[in-house]
This record gives sequence, C-alpha cells and structure tokens, in this order.
Amino acid sequence: MDFERVYQHLRTAKEILCITHTAPDIDGLSSMLAFYQAFKNFPSDKGEAKNFLLLVEDIPRKTYFLPGIEVVKKVDDLTNKVNPEIVVVFDAHCPKRINEKVLASFHKPKVAIIFDHHHTDLCEAFSDIQLNLIDTSYPSTTAILFDFFTSINLPISREVATLLLFGLYYDTGGFRYENVSEKTFEIASQLTHFGAKPSEIAGAIFSNKSLGEIELLKRALNRLKLLRDGKVILTYLTKKDFELYGKELDDLASFFRDVEGVMLSVLVKELDYEHISVSLRSKPPFPALHLAKMFGGGGHTYACGFKVHSKSLEEVVKMLEEKIYQLQII
Repeated sequence: MDFERVYQHLRTAKEILCITHTAPDIDGLSSMLAFYQAFKNFPSDKGEAKNFLLLVEDIPRKTYFLPGIEVVKKVDDLTNKVNPEIVVVFDAHCPKRINEKVLASFHKPKVAIIFDHHHTDLCEAFSDIQLNLIDTSYPSTTAILFDFFTSINLPISREVATLLLFGLYYDTGGFRYENVSEKTFEIASQLTHFGAKPSEIAGAIFSNKSLGEIELLKRALNRLKLLRDGKVILTYLTKKDFELYGKELDDLASFFRDVEGVMLSVLVKELDYEHISVSLRSKPPFPALHLAKMFGGGGHTYACGFKVHSKSLEEVVKMLEEKIYQLQII
C-alpha cells in the first residue's frame, strides 16, 4: 500500500470530507474519528488549517461513547452541498455501500482515498484519482490506519489509540473471529502502550445493551426457523418491530451463528416497505460471502450481507429459504 503517496495528498489538501458505509458501525466511525484527531492540527503546505467534515446519515446510540463523536455531522443537518478537495472513505470501497443522501451531499472531489479491509467488488470510483489502501488481511480498518500513522511517523495520542482499539476490538468480536492473527495482538499491545484501556473498551462495546435490543431479540427468537437439519438459522425483524423498539440492535446474526451445530445464520431486517437488509454470518469452512454475492452484496468471508429493493419481507424470506436448500453446507 502506497502510504507515502496518500500522505502527500493529505498534506496539500485543505477541504477534507470523511465518510463511511451505510449504517455506520464502530470500526467505520472509530476510523473516521481517529483520522480526524490525528490530522486536525496538521497544516497544509501553505500553512493553512485544514477543514474537516465527518458525515454520516445517522449516529448509532452504540457509538455515543466514542471519544470526539460530537464532531460527526448528520447529512440531514447540511444546508448546502459541499465541495471537498479530498473524500476519505473508511470501511467501504464502493459508492453503492454509501448512504444515498451522503453521496448526494458532495460534489465530485479531485482525489478519493479509501481505507478498507473488505473483499473488493467491481464498482465505479469516487474520483478520477483514487488511492486504494485496501487489504483484506487486516482485522479492521483501524488496523490499517495504525500502520498508516506509524509509517508516516504521525504521533498517536491516547485518544487516537483508544479509537483505533475500539475498531480493532469490535471488528474481531473481542478477538474471537477468524481475522485475528499475531499481528492483531501486536497492534493491540502497542495501542495499549499508547494509553488505550482494553477493559473499558470491551465494556463499552459488549456491556451496553438497551431494553429495546432485548425486545428485538425476543421477536427474532419467536420467529426463528431451523433449516438444513439445524445447520442454518433464519429469522427476521419487521418495520413495525423497529418502530416499536428502535433500530439499535446488537449483532444478532452472530448471536445465532454461535449456536452449537449452526453453520450459517440469516437475519432479515425490513428497514422499510421497499428496502430489506440481510445479515449473514457463518462458521468455517462455509463462506457466507458466497451467498451474499449471489444477491450483489459483500463484506467478509464469514460476515457479510446484502440489500433487496422492491420485494416484500415475505418474498425475501421465501427466496432465501429456497436458495439455502441449494447450498452445499458441510
């Protein structure tokens, strides 16, 4: 990855827009915030202060504890379309992974920089000049940022270290997922050395469930279907469920995947009556990504998803059941 070239572009830019994928998660938002904290006082070559805009469609309740989260803006609060020199995209690499309102909120930039660790798809670029810092061997996007910061000798403050460890801990499921390696623990060790506190980060991420999430879990449990002799769990949540209990929910797809004997879990979420989101989680050696790509989705090998437009919840569930019975699941 060409860290030096990215650094040179960032040195000269004054207007920088930071964005992440639809339904922002802790890795995406932590990456944005760590990047901002690291560069906010870094002047351009002309000695001018940089102007940053960190933009999302919504700020999930589960990210309120992230240091500096108050600087993130919601797209609905913008009054004018912005004109950045550089757009920096975190934890995503395709425009189709970005919220439509966020995409429509800015003019095409001179340069786009991508920090991501997901499998890549063929897609249009954000800009004519696009620098891709993408490596699927990294456990999180914040881990790529850590290597970027250290390669250009950028100081890592306690706040930046905390944000980087938030993303690392979240995207490895507390170091439980297949993306964990020796390098993961080396990065975690160094971030701890810089002042991040693992126990506080773990508690903030995994000991912070709302009563609304518990109600959503109850609904999903009541509709649970066991398919393929118990190797697959499929369940769903409706638009009405989210209206009653909120859209904040833990990674229920991973919760169901962790059931003994289950190789694949499927959680169907009716975001509204025209948009259905499907989360897929699996255990090695079965790659959930194979199923996601059948529907134009993406993500990690064992943690991914896709969206369906203009189909009812019932149609999507039926379509998935039919496809699941065609899969070769060991």
